[in-house]
Amino acid sequence: MVDPRMKKTRVLVIDNSRDVTGAFVSIVRSCSSLSERFEFEILLPSTSACVDRVVAAGFAVHKLQMRELTRNIWHNLLYIPHLLINSRRLIRLLSSRSIDLVVSNDFYNMLPPMCQIMGDRTPYITYVRFRPSHFPRWLTQIWLQAHHTRAKLLIAVSQVVRRELGDNRNVIVVNNEAPEVHVTYSQPSSNVILYPANYINGKGQEVALRTFAKVQFDFPEWKLRFVGGTLGLRKNEEFKARLKLMAARMGLDKSIEWRDFSDDMPREYQEASFVLNFSKSESFSMTCLEALYFGRAVIATKSGGPEEIADHGQSGFIANNEVDICNSMALLISSRDLLARLSLKAYQMARGKSSRQHIVSQLDSA
Repeated sequence: MVDPRMKKTRVLVIDNSRDVTGAFVSIVRSCSSLSERFEFEILLPSTSACVDRVVAAGFAVHKLQMRELTRNIWHNLLYIPHLLINSRRLIRLLSSRSIDLVVSNDFYNMLPPMCQIMGDRTPYITYVRFRPSHFPRWLTQIWLQAHHTRAKLLIAVSQVVRRELGDNRNVIVVNNEAPEVHVTYSQPSSNVILYPANYINGKGQEVALRTFAKVQFDFPEWKLRFVGGTLGLRKNEEFKARLKLMAARMGLDKSIEWRDFSDDMPREYQEASFVLNFSKSESFSMTCLEALYFGRAVIATKSGGPEEIADHGQSGFIANNEVDICNSMALLISSRDLLARLSLKAYQMARGKSSRQHIVSQLDSA
């Protein structure tokens, strides 16, 4: 037990999420897990839809008009001036709230190193939740050099991310933790395949449509269910519209279910028989971890993180190509016994290395 007379370390978490993402969910879970020892406050973009969720979790919220680099040249011209202004505002916040430690929820956020350049001495830790190879090489070199020089510690969420960070001693690997929800294992029995991912180009929904179309011919009673949001971005809305058009052209209208972001993902997982994840690149994969945690086997592509979560042939299948995906889907659909064995193994495995106690121990010792 923590002595109530001891002053808790006050931590400010900076998160760029404008809508609910895996990174946001993970950091809030981590804060909740460590709240007995640390007092957390969270800084979000002024337009973020996550504010109510942070308040509901019991944390103080601050807002800032954050700006990120984009492909729009005119937009980027204001990035540096905006960064300088926000850094001054952040320094004032750190002082007024007596913050002892800053945690940045991803390495592309330059506010913490800029604050130190401008004279602030509050130590900071930064997570690396995206694979550095996801960004232009010259840009990641600038970001990582800033953090390697000034951050107290970098936390990579997987071994694949750690390898991309190169030879640096102030990097540790801490996986995202499994949901802290008590669920009893239930054997999969539905004819529903779940694809839980926001509608973002690169998340692999089009691969799911192509492969499901081939499998569905032999198993017409099965359905594919997409669950996710568009983060309020026009390009994601357009991507979702293209997916629906693609499904219609394949004649899958009656076999596809399109659902928006869900506040009850445990129910979504448990209503499905198994889960798909065909992202082009994953630093970790909260969807894979959550699927296993709720007792559902996963079929995922070799994209990085999923290979560290799902054991091929034990809790799901890691596919090299679309032929592998089709074969794996057909195997799980046609063999309920195999599906049940893999699902139970998934349930058991997720309560080991990704348990709350294990992750909290790693973060606490860091």
